[in-house]
Amino acid sequence: MERRRQRLLVAFGCAHWRVLRGGRAARDAEEDIVEGAKVPKGRRLSVAREENGTRLVERWHRAGAAGEDGGVAETGARGLLRSRNRYHIPQRWQRPLTGRCRDEGKIRKNVKPDQKPVVDCLLSEKERCPVGEEQALRVLHATDSVKQLMVYETPCVTINKGLKRCATTQGNPETMRMGSVPSSKYSEEDVERNYTSCALIGNGPGLFKQNKAGVIDQHDAIFRFNSLHNLQYQGRKTTFRILNNKRVEGITKKRVKIKEQTPGEAWIMWHYFSLKKYAELKKINENSRIMAPDFLKFELRAYFGVRKDLKRFGNTMRCPMNLNSGMHGILMALKICDEVNLFGFSYQKNTVNNSRRNTGGKAFQNTVVSPRLSKHHDWHTDALVVKYLAMARLLNIC
Repeated sequence: MERRRQRLLVAFGCAHWRVLRGGRAARDAEEDIVEGAKVPKGRRLSVAREENGTRLVERWHRAGAAGEDGGVAETGARGLLRSRNRYHIPQRWQRPLTGRCRDEGKIRKNVKPDQKPVVDCLLSEKERCPVGEEQALRVLHATDSVKQLMVYETPCVTINKGLKRCATTQGNPETMRMGSVPSSKYSEEDVERNYTSCALIGNGPGLFKQNKAGVIDQHDAIFRFNSLHNLQYQGRKTTFRILNNKRVEGITKKRVKIKEQTPGEAWIMWHYFSLKKYAELKKINENSRIMAPDFLKFELRAYFGVRKDLKRFGNTMRCPMNLNSGMHGILMALKICDEVNLFGFSYQKNTVNNSRRNTGGKAFQNTVVSPRLSKHHDWHTDALVVKYLAMARLLNIC
């Protein structure tokens, strides 16, 4: 029976069914789907009943075997999937940030005369603008986004047993949750939150113009992203490594290897599709952690706060499926570091348009262009967010 159910799942051609085919993983995902979509309470049981993989497959199999109308004998698996949209997760539930983006559509351009020089500089593609630092600080620090970013406090950065509020995977506003993690697997304490200086290492071409490895290693904490590591240009130390779902999948399946680890470095995953791989990840690195729902709420509030200001200033933007790992790292560093320095980051549009695979070799520096930007992120707006924070002197581009 189980083997036949697997064939039915494959016949449906819906990747989510293989994940949601029953058990705790299905129930957890249903809870987050309902919560993320803000479904009225009256529909909660209906949604949970309709999206339970095991139950639906069994019902579908019985109908088909008996030759009932609407069963597999009549329409086939794909026909049934097309005719009954309740058999797949609605698009709006797969993209939890859609509601926030919809609110941005209500914002109209509103630039005050004293803001115009700073706004023109912010939205300009020029590397330098005739705007004084004091003027930029006065304008940007008066915005709601910078005010909230500077005063907002979060109880924890990662899930841990030290605080009850931080010992849960419930409430991630950014991604759906697939799988569950026993509380016994949670870290005992949160990460350190008092660093004097932090370096964040991106994969922009500016990192290879000169060897900054020595300067990078002098920082108290060093952030790296996904599997990127080039000792010649990026230094040897690593304090935090921010991992997306794809890299967690690659590491646990041995397709991706972190070449050299610093003793005690923390791997932090933010995408809750990765929860199902967390136990395997901890076997590879015991100091693997999960970004806490409360901290993810802060990051979304800060990120979309800046986006609202950019929309008010006249910038056009698209809706991301989620934040990229670099943005997660930047917002995390702003809360735990006194000084934040970015290496291999850029806010120039031509750098984003000509994104290249970062190999550190001669080919990369001269000719090879290999676009690798995920379509799920709004890279142009993210570059403006970095520029916005740099002009507000909340971080430095090195």
